Amino acid sequence: MRSRIWTIWVIVAAGMMAAGAVRAESDPVEKSRELYSQALAAYNDKDYAEYLRVMREIDGIRHNHPRVVYMLAGAYALSGENSRAIEELNRLADLGLVAEPAEDSDFDSIANTDGFNAAIARLADNAKPIGNSKAAFTIPQKQLIPEGIAHDPLTGYFYVGSVYQRGIVEIRPGDTNEQEAEGEVRSFGSWESGDGLWSVFALCVDPARRLLWACSSAIEQTRWVTESEVGYAGVFKYDLTTRLVVDRFVLSNARGKHLFGDMVLSRSGQLYVTDTIENSIYRIDEPTGVFERWLDSQSSFSSLQGITFDDKERYLFVADYSHGIFRLDCKNREIRRLPVPDDMTILGIDGIAFYNNGLIAIQNGIRPHRVIRLQLSERLDRITDWEVLEANHPDFDEPTLGIVVPNGDRQ
Repeated sequence: MRSRIWTIWVIVAAGMMAAGAVRAESDPVEKSRELYSQALAAYNDKDYAEYLRVMREIDGIRHNHPRVVYMLAGAYALSGENSRAIEELNRLADLGLVAEPAEDSDFDSIANTDGFNAAIARLADNAKPIGNSKAAFTIPQKQLIPEGIAHDPLTGYFYVGSVYQRGIVEIRPGDTNEQEAEGEVRSFGSWESGDGLWSVFALCVDPARRLLWACSSAIEQTRWVTESEVGYAGVFKYDLTTRLVVDRFVLSNARGKHLFGDMVLSRSGQLYVTDTIENSIYRIDEPTGVFERWLDSQSSFSSLQGITFDDKERYLFVADYSHGIFRLDCKNREIRRLPVPDDMTILGIDGIAFYNNGLIAIQNGIRPHRVIRLQLSERLDRITDWEVLEANHPDFDEPTLGIVVPNGDRQ
């Protein structure tokens, strides 16, 4: 069955280890930050040999980090290693990224050379649109600031959460034969109606139990939020039939701030939720109502984002904005960072969805923002290949979360 990926765009972005988990190596992000300060000091002192040395060390730690590759190219140019500078600019192009080195004086030594001009042309090509997606529907509320999206396969309705307006809207699509069907947009849940919502991030429909789950967190961008509320986070359970909140699972900010950013639901009713600030994963058992911190591994994670199951629900895949993609064993909670091909950057991934033995990922932490497909190995333990599905779309302000919806013959 062929499927379509529906993505929502936003205006603004938004302890101890669990038993059985494996402690990761020392955090490369923290190490690279220390070295970055050294590199800037050398650059400001015009000690370009030292600047190059440190940037090469950072590149060994944060391989294919877009900013690091760009700065390394500049370090080579400033040090007179012109061919190496061009190689690094071509590495950026190979990664599918966009940069403007022609406007940067660090590259004056190679300006107007054939190799430099060819690299600039390749980088410019990466700014061209890729893909042929069309708008599924348009929400008229200008201040919605959408983030998460869910789909009810029984009714065909979509649900979209608002970061700013503290609510959820229900979209009943119009004529599916139309290229862009507006459909009917209705309010589903809101702060004004007494639901208690803050900013709404991820949403998830449980079609069998007729439930809608909503991740909600109090952040500075939340409308009418008070300073004392910032850092609260909760999961709200709605009855799709009555459209009422039937349960809430809330964490206060008394011992630290929280932000529930994404979640995934198992077939048995286990809901797994990522806490972006605490870098933990919480679990709610719907049948019993138990709410617990399922995994806490600050030594492995830096900024948890999207989360999804494989088809057999043996593993959870989670995106970390700074570290890439992790695979978590659902039985023993073993943590494995997925190795990636040498020609890709895995940074800046937000939403992910498992599909056809791979992952559909929304990458909004690089230029250009894009939707990519990550092919996994047969054992689901590494990323073997990748391709861009959509990039440089004129409506991409900042794509965040998405879903894959079986939809007949529509692409």
